[in-house]
Amino acid sequence: MTLVNWERLPGETVEEFVAAMLLLRHPHGNRITPSRGDRGVDIRVANPDGYDIYQVKRFCRPLTSRQVTDVENSWQRFVDETLPVLPVRSWTLVTPWNPTHERLEWLERLTAGSGLRISWMDRDHLDGMAADHPALIAYYFGDGGERIQHLMAQALQGGRDLPDPGQVSAESLLTAAIERYAGLAAALTDVDPFYRYEFDVREGRVSEQPWDGDVLREDLTAFVRYLQLNERHYLVMRLVARAVESFSLRPITGSLELQVPVDSAERQAVEEFLHYGAPFADIDGTITHSSGPPGLPDESGPGRLSFMVAAGAAGDRPDLEVRLVAEDGTVLHALDLVQVRTSRGLDGPGIWLAGQDPGGLLHLQFLVNAGDRDTFRLQVDLDDLVGKTPAEVLPAMRLLAALAPDTALLLAVRGGPRLLAPVAA
Repeated sequence: MTLVNWERLPGETVEEFVAAMLLLRHPHGNRITPSRGDRGVDIRVANPDGYDIYQVKRFCRPLTSRQVTDVENSWQRFVDETLPVLPVRSWTLVTPWNPTHERLEWLERLTAGSGLRISWMDRDHLDGMAADHPALIAYYFGDGGERIQHLMAQALQGGRDLPDPGQVSAESLLTAAIERYAGLAAALTDVDPFYRYEFDVREGRVSEQPWDGDVLREDLTAFVRYLQLNERHYLVMRLVARAVESFSLRPITGSLELQVPVDSAERQAVEEFLHYGAPFADIDGTITHSSGPPGLPDESGPGRLSFMVAAGAAGDRPDLEVRLVAEDGTVLHALDLVQVRTSRGLDGPGIWLAGQDPGGLLHLQFLVNAGDRDTFRLQVDLDDLVGKTPAEVLPAMRLLAALAPDTALLLAVRGGPRLLAPVAA
């Protein structure tokens, strides 16, 4: 069994390593950022019947009085700020120390009457989890990062070492490429604790392929890179996050420059991105720096840049709907808003929110000033009817047919209060 020398580790490293193990075990869990107020929660994992909450402490030895107070304060914040607003089924204290009977009794007294499943995840449990994550131990405490860099160098060099296409058959060339990259993908996946690597050798030229075909997928695709191997084949390298929090535990960062003419549609799109986080497409720009998992390009260069916002799980966001209302507030029609995506501006308080009706006929975008939610812009686009059944589009068609000068559209919680002021139809 691989053991971690907990006592020798800095407290911040203990907490991050333990959080990483928990989040890799629960890929859809979230780590709460302390700077935003953790409400007595370090990690939360959603389940159909409620959340599992983990409070991670770096304590490796018998608790001091100050540490006891620290746990008690965390529990009280959780009771005061989280329990009233979140359906919780369990709360777990996590420490790399095995508690005494007296400390277990203290925890029972502290949490008595909560109605939750209470447990203490101790050192023995964490050691067992660590044994199942040798790549994570190597990454934090060994040479895991260097091994990943070495393997990635092999992957990107591999295409240049393939047999000469003029000396072997196309089938033999493709077989050699597939075998090589399959082995490298498996090796990289074994040593990278946060991302899974996929390699796909395809026939054709990169310049002739649709640019977004490998990005708009249902998984946690973090990065896609294309490499032309020879005149007939190209490589697709895809990094897929193992957990939602992979992006914060090992983030992908970069800087770029965008070139947009004054008073152009491109400039307006970039300004909406900066103020509201609205996506943009095909803007001339240059990548000046990037960092993150191996495989990202380490050279800068010009290109056509796009920013996309993926549809994700609702999380704490309530279900939404769009209503058509009369002057007296009577609801004439209501459409569920699905495929909801949200983003925030980089240098402004704005929020971008977009979604569509279940039939995919109406696509709505809201550009909202967070400080004044009654000040916003609404854009409604109508999709093509081709390929849609009458049953799918009939609710949206009825809403469109009822639009009149004395009606208004508004965004609201499904079956609940409105979120934004009505907009004249």
